[in-house]
Amino acid sequence: MTTVALALVLGGCASRGDVTLLPGENGAPDGAVAVLDSKTGAERGVIDRANSEAALGKKKLKARSIKPGKFAFLSMFMPPPAHHFVIYFLEGSTTLAPGSEAVLNVMFKELTLRSGAEVEVIGHTDTVGSEADNDALSLKRAQEISTTLVTMGHLDLSIISFSGRGERELLVATPDDTAEAHNRRVEIVVR
Repeated sequence: MTTVALALVLGGCASRGDVTLLPGENGAPDGAVAVLDSKTGAERGVIDRANSEAALGKKKLKARSIKPGKFAFLSMFMPPPAHHFVIYFLEGSTTLAPGSEAVLNVMFKELTLRSGAEVEVIGHTDTVGSEADNDALSLKRAQEISTTLVTMGHLDLSIISFSGRGERELLVATPDDTAEAHNRRVEIVVR
């Protein structure tokens, strides 16, 4: 996704009206860029090989290779990739499951390394209990973890967003009224 966006930026910045596709970040797939005719909407061509570019002014898009690393300086301006952390809870509660406190500590260290960080906290439950109760519990888990993060690092609550998803996004598919430890979780995304 970032590669495609970067390709579009490069295409907009290139003096010859070129579009460029760079390699994916941190082992991510390279992606592809489709160029469409602005009048008809017809596809003029696709660039689907990293370190390729094509002139936009031609009727038919023809990709050509560029020297790897030609635009490496742009990576200096890219934010670090998001980090994902998952902590688990005891059934029907906001009490952390064993091992989850250590994950919080690792997450907090990552947070302190980032300037201008943003944190998203998403609470989840298993399928035990009513949907309304699980919605409330998942939100309470997310709120409590958000408060814990603020307390741990004297963070500003304005960098944290939180939500509860109840039992709607199960990590492990289970029937209703099934206790599943992997579904009782909070996901934390640090950007």
